[in-house]
Amino acid sequence: MTRLHANIGLLAVGFLWGTTFVVMKDALAELPPMQLLFYRFSLASLLLFFMFRRKIKASSSKKITKGIWVGLALGLGYITQTIGLQTTPSGQTAVITGLNLVFLPFLSFSILGQKMNRFHFISILISFFGFCLLTGIDFEEWKWTIGSGWVLLCAFLFALQIIGVTQVSSELEPWTLTFIQILVTALLSGVGSLIYEQWVWDMTARTSAGILGTALFATVMALALQSHCQKYTDPLIAGLLMGSEYFFAVIFGVIVANESYHWIQWSGVIFMVAAMLLSEWATQRKAMM
Repeated sequence: MTRLHANIGLLAVGFLWGTTFVVMKDALAELPPMQLLFYRFSLASLLLFFMFRRKIKASSSKKITKGIWVGLALGLGYITQTIGLQTTPSGQTAVITGLNLVFLPFLSFSILGQKMNRFHFISILISFFGFCLLTGIDFEEWKWTIGSGWVLLCAFLFALQIIGVTQVSSELEPWTLTFIQILVTALLSGVGSLIYEQWVWDMTARTSAGILGTALFATVMALALQSHCQKYTDPLIAGLLMGSEYFFAVIFGVIVANESYHWIQWSGVIFMVAAMLLSEWATQRKAMM
């Protein structure tokens, strides 16, 4: 696989995540957040194990152990984000979660020993600025709470998961790494839901279909693409490309749910696209030198 193909695959991950925002929003009207995550990731783990059980069983316990910490970062990221959402406005939560782009270069250097050039740094700043515009956050009403701290921890954990995939993907078969992450997240969200939430047993057929769709496309396919493609590209570029989920969510929301956005939010989409193009140009420039 070439780096270009890998980057297209990671952009597809952002697309798959972004197009499920509307579905998840509808499902959250019926189910508590962590219970929904438990259903989604449990179903995804069953689907994945049924399709690739031979490859999963063939992996050594030593290699599987290496993938568990990546799954812990992903699962705990979802849990801390859910806890933070209870006391933090959704717009502020989205902005703080977007700080995973800022954590990425520091984690990449400390864990992988990879240095970031100035163009990649600029592209990260541009992307985060666009992200702030896209969420429509009013910084004059910003209030830092304990929930904000939980979401900041979530951003760190999501960045750590991206670095972890880069580090482990060369040793673990992609479907096995995907299965480990999904299973660990299912277990963590299930435990978290039992502790923090009151379970709801009734749900509509539409919600059930939505959970099935997100389990297959936004979970199995998306995480498998990340596990397979990320080892062929830079983790900083991977973070920018997968961050495209937010402007895909905007576009899909306009088309499917008839949502409307201010021109400032659309300018945020333009900034995020510009950041990805600048990052790709910087990588091409470095390769030609």
